[in-house]
Amino acid sequence: SIESAGGNLGVIKACGQTPNCVSSTDPRQAYAIKPLAFTGSVSETKKSLLKIIAALPGSRLAGNHGPYLHFEFTSRFLRFIDDVEFFFDEDLKQIEMRSASRTGRYDLGVNRKRLNLITKHWNQLLTKVTFPFLRNGESPNGDSPLRKKGTVT
Repeated sequence: SIESAGGNLGVIKACGQTPNCVSSTDPRQAYAIKPLAFTGSVSETKKSLLKIIAALPGSRLAGNHGPYLHFEFTSRFLRFIDDVEFFFDEDLKQIEMRSASRTGRYDLGVNRKRLNLITKHWNQLLTKVTFPFLRNGESPNGDSPLRKKGTVT
């Protein structure tokens, strides 16, 4: 059987006791992050996520097996490696994710920042796909950053 960095393939593990990990399957607030939602097929969803992650510095695809992706992120200066995993749950239409440092105890929030950045890019992509008619910067509920500043009426 194929093993993931966090456990068995298809299972994104919760974090251990060190504060250098974030996981969508961990119920503890200090380690928790929300999974990503998706609407299309797992195949198309994986392609979209692969594009987002390929654009991030230090990323390398380490595993691509069925509904599972594993990336290694190498830090620029000290060359630390973090494992980042995604599992595409077709039944729940969500992507479970985990980012954890291989070594050390503290990560200065790097793993959470990374998954938050991926989430931000994912949500922007999802909005473009779901609402292609929206103008740049407008949200699905009609809010515009320009309207909030009072420059558009």
